[in-house]
Amino acid sequence: MDDSTESALFTDALAGFAKRLAARHVAIYGVAYDMLHFGSWTLEVGRRHRRILLAWDGKESSLGLSVRNLSDSSRVAADWRSVSETQIAVQDPAAVLSVAEELVLGQVNT
Repeated sequence: MDDSTESALFTDALAGFAKRLAARHVAIYGVAYDMLHFGSWTLEVGRRHRRILLAWDGKESSLGLSVRNLSDSSRVAADWRSVSETQIAVQDPAAVLSVAEELVLGQVNT
């Protein structure tokens, strides 16, 4: 698969992920995609006071999840707290984001 096709697959999968999260009132606050590092990416998602950082390592096929809470009064964010790291056997962006979606929804409701 060439680079343009691979990046298009990621952005298509990301669009679907964003729409499904939006239906649950979960926003995407930041996206970083690095094609040259095995399609690795990071996403910051969540709600106004609770954020979740997803980090996909395309080389190691691992998905890390960290959380932090934000306070209105100080506007200072707490440090990220690592929650889990999951090995995923497939590299397909839609499949990885499907696992990410399950992890996110489990965190926003806690």
